[in-house]
Amino acid sequence: MALQTPLAREEARAKKKQERTRERQRELTYEVSEENIDWTKVEVFMYYGEEGLNPNYTDRTTQVTTAMLAAFDGQTEILRWCLSMKTDVDARSSLGRCALHYACDGNQPPCIRLLLESVADPNIRTLGMQTPLHTCCQNDNYEAVLALLHDAKEIVDPNAENSRRQTPNQLAKDKRILRAIKKHQSELDEKKKAELVEQVLRRLFRLFDVDGNDYIFPEEWAETHGLLAQYFENYSDEYIDSIFDMADKNQDGRIDWQEFKSSHVEMLEAFGMPHKEVLIRVNDLELQIFQERERRRKKAAEGDEGECRSPVMSHRAKALALQRVKSERENAQSQNTGN
Repeated sequence: MALQTPLAREEARAKKKQERTRERQRELTYEVSEENIDWTKVEVFMYYGEEGLNPNYTDRTTQVTTAMLAAFDGQTEILRWCLSMKTDVDARSSLGRCALHYACDGNQPPCIRLLLESVADPNIRTLGMQTPLHTCCQNDNYEAVLALLHDAKEIVDPNAENSRRQTPNQLAKDKRILRAIKKHQSELDEKKKAELVEQVLRRLFRLFDVDGNDYIFPEEWAETHGLLAQYFENYSDEYIDSIFDMADKNQDGRIDWQEFKSSHVEMLEAFGMPHKEVLIRVNDLELQIFQERERRRKKAAEGDEGECRSPVMSHRAKALALQRVKSERENAQSQNTGN
C-alpha cells in the first residue's frame, strides 16, 4: 500500500475535521429545535468555539428563535453566543414578539442589558401593539422595568398604547414600577419625542428593507406616504396622487433611510398633529405592514411565491411593484439571450 504524502495526510485531516464539525452542527441544531431545550446540553457546544458552530435556529411556523428562548430563560451566555453569530437582535416571531419581549416577560435583567447593548429596539411592537415595557408591567417585573428604562440606548416610550389603548403604567400594580415610569416620563423633552418618531419610522423602513441593503423602492416609499396621509383629516387625494406619480417616474431609483426619514418627518410636521397622535398613527401603520409581510411569508412557505415579495397593500403600490418585477425579468432574459 502506497504511503500518503504529507499533503494528502493534511487534506485527510482537514476533511475529517469538516465532517466532525458538520456532525456537531447537526447535533446542536437538533438540541435547540427541541420543544423543551436542555440548555446544559447546548452549553457543551460552546466549547467548540474554533469550529464556528451556530446556535441560531428559527422555527418555521412560529418564527421563534434560539435567542428569544434563551432570553426568556435567562441564558445570558447562550444569548451572547447567538448575538456573536449575527442573529437579528430585532427578529420577530409570527406574533411580533422579539428577544427583548421574551427577556422582559421572563424578568431577566442581564439578558435585557445584553440585548440593549446590541442596540435592540426598546419600543418594538407585537401584533397586540405591546412594547417590551408593556410586557414588563403586565407581569409586574420591577427589575426588568429598571433595566429597560436605565440601559436602553434609545428613549423608551412610556406613553405607548397597546391594541386596547392601554399604556404600560395602566397594566402595572407594583407601585415601584409606577414611580419609575413617572420619573422617566417627567424627563422626556422635545428632542426625545422626535427620537421616538424616528424609531418607529426606522422600524417601518426595515419591514420593506428585507435584504438589509439600507434602501427601498419608490413604490414602497409612496405606499407609506399614501397610507399615512389617509390617517389625517387634512390630507388630499391630490397629495397622494403626486406621491405615486413621483414613484412611477423614479422606477429605477432607490430610497435610502435618510431620504425616507426626512420626507416622512416633513410630511408629519406639515399635518400638525400632536406628538402622541403621530406615534399612534405611525405605529398602527407599522402593524398593518408587519401583518402583510407575515401573510406573504406564510404564503411563500406554502409554496405560493406570488408576484412580488414587497408587503405593499394599495392597488397603486402593487401595480408599480409588479411592473418592477416584470421589468427585472425582461432585463434578465435579455441578458441571458445576449450571452
